[in-house]
Amino acid sequence: MSTAEAELSWLAIQQPGVVRLLEEHLHTADGDALAAGLELAWRLLGDHAAMDGVPVPRLPPHLLAAGLAARPVPPPSGDLEAELAALPLVLTRAEERAVAQALAAVRWAVAEVRTMGDFRGSPS
Repeated sequence: MSTAEAELSWLAIQQPGVVRLLEEHLHTADGDALAAGLELAWRLLGDHAAMDGVPVPRLPPHLLAAGLAARPVPPPSGDLEAELAALPLVLTRAEERAVAQALAAVRWAVAEVRTMGDFRGSPS
């Protein structure tokens, strides 16, 4: 199994709600937006796990949906813009915005889980 396959497998097993959100929100004919979303969501969740010393517990679909509806996200800038540019993909501005919105939903759900006290030491 390649590293990319292992990463995708981990994401699908640990965060099926995130994968579903990305599939529903980032589906395009060429698959580039979904690929970007999967890669960047995996990085985001990995960064949180590394910071906190434990994996992020499964994010429930209702929190991810609430994160999507929370507020509009401006066009990607800064670190996200650089990360998107570094991927070997071609995204339209609309796809970039959709990826930013989906990642904001994941970030929002992680923050909510932390606020509820379900983060450290929770089984995933």
